[in-house]
Amino acid sequence: MVSVFPCCIRSNIVHFRLKIIWSSLVKVEVCITMIAKKKECFGILEKVFPMGQEGLREIVPTCFECPEKKECLQAALKTNDGFKLREEVLDRQPAGGLVGKLRRWSEKKELNRLSELERGRKK
Repeated sequence: MVSVFPCCIRSNIVHFRLKIIWSSLVKVEVCITMIAKKKECFGILEKVFPMGQEGLREIVPTCFECPEKKECLQAALKTNDGFKLREEVLDRQPAGGLVGKLRRWSEKKELNRLSELERGRKK
């Protein structure tokens, strides 16, 4: 009897455990690692979260069925376009009073820091 089942899935790496049982005395377990190929649109903000006709971002219908939609959108938000989008969202929010302005400034500074950190990783 042979049985195969995934034991761990992380981004594009899938670990499979292969269990082979020849008899009650002989049992073999093997762990196989496979690297799954990502789609061409993976992590590209303009393809997975494009600007719609009404000026709002829309999710592409084919993304709803994709098993990697969460990781894909997270990767897209870590790109330069993703950081720009997040900064635009901050700019659109009203900053009420001094505390609101300080909060927005702090969040923009954090986005800038994360953006520079991501750029440093890619070099």
